[in-house]
Amino acid sequence: MFHCITIITWNEFSRDLLSAINQYLDRSASNQFINDRGVQGIKPDMAATHALDFLVSNPVAKHTASVIFLHGLGDSGLGWAPVAKMLGRHPSLSHIKWILPHAPESPVTLNMGMAMPSWFDIADLDLDLNAPDGGEDATGMLKSSMSVNRLITAEIDEAGIPANRIVVGGFSQGAALSLLTGLTSERRLGGIIGLSGWLPLSGKMKSMMTDSARNLPIFLGHGTSDPVVRYQYGQQSFNHLKNALKFPEATEENVQGITWKEYAGMGHSSCEEELDDLEVWLGKVLPAESQSTS
Repeated sequence: MFHCITIITWNEFSRDLLSAINQYLDRSASNQFINDRGVQGIKPDMAATHALDFLVSNPVAKHTASVIFLHGLGDSGLGWAPVAKMLGRHPSLSHIKWILPHAPESPVTLNMGMAMPSWFDIADLDLDLNAPDGGEDATGMLKSSMSVNRLITAEIDEAGIPANRIVVGGFSQGAALSLLTGLTSERRLGGIIGLSGWLPLSGKMKSMMTDSARNLPIFLGHGTSDPVVRYQYGQQSFNHLKNALKFPEATEENVQGITWKEYAGMGHSSCEEELDDLEVWLGKVLPAESQSTS
């Protein structure tokens, strides 16, 4: 855990990326072990355009809601399988199926053009959230958003889960993609989770956001000492959603709108307190009895 915001040089960040790749490979090698613990491996038809490989952590109780959770740069769905299983053991969340997609490998500019699991290209860590496109890979983002929407469609058409019982969420790069997907969806989803991430294409989001996303429940969590996606980007994203996109702040009584949580001293990671807060939020957004949050 970092206790202050630090400046990371390219070499330092490159080592972090290579470490993430090694962790990804290690987790991939232990896939059978995780499957034996109840996480089901799924491989969609690779001939289908934009189809994603993913894992499923099945609910303990009757399946009445789903969370699609997107990992960060250099990771895979395996990285969040323990969290999905831990949260799934809570009685208030035992009806939720967790879908954990794997990003395809693609060249990443920040990683000297070398391929790694990534939802879209990232050129550097300095974001201009006031620019029309923020210098971001809009094409890659929209392509990946289409892939996530395929998973949402499959849950509705094949699993029979209503759109408003599906939450899309993610960490870091996955959080950015989740916000883009949820805010531009023609369907009224159950909500959006963004952990240690940022609002992508924020300069264009006002025109891109659909009416279905108005006042959607959104959980945003960020560490004050995050040296990768800096805390200021999380805070700016929250303020943009509230001021420019007119999202209300959620209350204890009404979960509609933004729930903003900051965690003192937390770096680019998660923590027990954040996961506890997420558990409470999910219990309100996707309660055990099927209730629409529309």
